Amino acid sequence: MTRIRLDIAYDGTHYAGWQIQPDEPTVQAVIERALGRLYGRPVRVAGASRTDAGVHALHQVASFDTRGDDVAIPPEKVAVAMSRDLPGDVSVLRSRAESDGWHPIASVTSKRYRYLFAVGDVAHPLVDAFAWRVRRPLDVDAMQTAAARLLGRHDFAAFETTGAPRASTIRTVFAHTVSATEDWSPLQLPSLPGVDRELIRLEIEGDGFLYNMVRTIAGTLLKVGRGAWTADDVAAILASCDRTQAGETAPARGLALMQVRYEDDRMFGDVGSETLAAASHGVVAASRPSSTSPPSQRPDDVRQTAKFRSPDSGLAQGRTSP
Repeated sequence: MTRIRLDIAYDGTHYAGWQIQPDEPTVQAVIERALGRLYGRPVRVAGASRTDAGVHALHQVASFDTRGDDVAIPPEKVAVAMSRDLPGDVSVLRSRAESDGWHPIASVTSKRYRYLFAVGDVAHPLVDAFAWRVRRPLDVDAMQTAAARLLGRHDFAAFETTGAPRASTIRTVFAHTVSATEDWSPLQLPSLPGVDRELIRLEIEGDGFLYNMVRTIAGTLLKVGRGAWTADDVAAILASCDRTQAGETAPARGLALMQVRYEDDRMFGDVGSETLAAASHGVVAASRPSSTSPPSQRPDDVRQTAKFRSPDSGLAQGRTSP
């Protein structure tokens, strides 16, 4: 038996999330169907993050176990072998063998998500497929100041959608940034005279996330950006552990799982910027089955950054749906 790891990217627009659901299209079902055709038997995969309907992933991680009587395919060739049976909005970026003790959920050290706001009166069909359109400018500095109040180990019950109880609502947020840019690298959108286009990126990394946690944080920080709430209000919301006190749950289309990190990845290197750029290009390509060479990414135009590292940031076990 060999445990094979898959690094996956997908446009979640037309899927009911990652996890298999009866009579609904899901990313897990697409992956398992491709593996079933490859090995000639049912194959079940485990995924690191149970992303919700409409949520995208530039770096999801899954694994499956081969059997002794399976057709012999080198682990590093599985990604390419699967590609012929995958739709244009799902891609396996790479595959490799892992140790028997490695698990895509239990071995996670952190996950990083990004939420995008598109600011301006004029919609763009490609940008708005992956961002939440807001008409008025937002105060990014105020949003960053408020985001810093969420750093560290806290009870995030105020940011969890009800109906998905967890054994614990305590999580650790290691890094939380809010930045503004006019660049959407994978699309290489030109500047248009008289058209304002700004993207605001909320990025958050933690040891685990509650159901709709990132989207609720995004909805809360939007209120701060509009001047309705302050950083002190956000701190009070966090302390309340009351979901009714926080902002609305932001639309799923603006959320993307950016990276799943593992301690032993240092042996192989993280999924690098080129791979993420390729994944991002594939995401915005959506249902196009053909592939093109991805453009290189420009450095982030980060206006403010705040980070926290906890010496005792234990892994929050279990699947999450931010």
